[in-house]
Amino acid sequence: MKKQQSDTDSNLTRPGGAAKGKAETDKKSKWQQGLLSSGLILEHATARAMTGMGAVVISEYTYSRRDGDETKDFSCDLLVDGYLPLEDDDQLECALVVPIECKYRAEKKIWLFMPDVNRETFGQGTIASVRSFPEFTPFDFPRNAVYEFMKSIPLGVKGTEIHLGSGETFDKDIKSGVNQLRYALPSIIESRIKGNADCGCLENAVPFFVCPILCTNAPLYILNEGVTCEEVSQAKDIASIAERVNVLDLYSNFGGDFEKHCVSQTQKLMSLIGETEERSELYAKLHENAPKHSPWSTIIRLAHGLVSDHDGLFSQFLVCHADYLSELVKKLEVSILEDLKTKSLKKPWENMGVNHILVKEKKQNHN
Repeated sequence: MKKQQSDTDSNLTRPGGAAKGKAETDKKSKWQQGLLSSGLILEHATARAMTGMGAVVISEYTYSRRDGDETKDFSCDLLVDGYLPLEDDDQLECALVVPIECKYRAEKKIWLFMPDVNRETFGQGTIASVRSFPEFTPFDFPRNAVYEFMKSIPLGVKGTEIHLGSGETFDKDIKSGVNQLRYALPSIIESRIKGNADCGCLENAVPFFVCPILCTNAPLYILNEGVTCEEVSQAKDIASIAERVNVLDLYSNFGGDFEKHCVSQTQKLMSLIGETEERSELYAKLHENAPKHSPWSTIIRLAHGLVSDHDGLFSQFLVCHADYLSELVKKLEVSILEDLKTKSLKKPWENMGVNHILVKEKKQNHN
């Protein structure tokens, strides 16, 4: 540090040194600002936070998407694979898949979101940011702990970015961040379903959960429900009209373009229906017992674009402040593992001679 100070001082004593020193300082400030604004450092810090918890991180998760008449490659910043429990490499209860899009914001910028003002029974959003797919595993399990945790997170329906200095408002980056995640989801889900269907042993078809997160360093606020234009005009600061939060559950709807995209990304799942393999026979039994919640019904729904923005599968996203991300993922892990403590083997699987799965687990737990 002393050497850096000495070098700076020497620049200032030479003819023209003051101007040169100032130019170098300005230049350094610009490259620092540019690097931070690129989002690279936030992505790096986020990836390190996730690997530090025991997860595996894929940078720049790429998927294909139609853009006009062309098919182009798009991506979300990170795809996090968490094999729970994260801190135990010898135990595998389930997979938590977290696609993350990072948005770095300059100082004085905040994100402000509207709450859903509809009655609870007619709300736009739903508690569905954590997706689970028990139909592709041998197990049934409750979602009580996950639901209770998610209920504690406020629901938002629309957001905008505000520069508290200049007063500028801008919502494009929030929307684009959500869409990067949304359009990545069909490919991610297709891959997980295929993985469970193709795995050699039934016990390897572990439950998997998917939770997309838009991560930012910008302070997050939820607008007070009763706020009026007059109150905004008289407000001393943003805290007068909104509550600061660490995370929120954002509802974002979609149109026909995404439905077509979902079809294009999941069509190959149709090959899993009607195969003359043991697993296909099991899937058929599951379909017979509970046709609305069977593997085949889910596959048909995805592969034909029969998706709705009201069920939350492709319309609910967590928006999280970067400083809270690790704590959020940990709380998700705790909630999921709590629910899996009471998992049970499905009757069709049980009746077809795969009791060894639970017997094996009980022996391991006993040991």
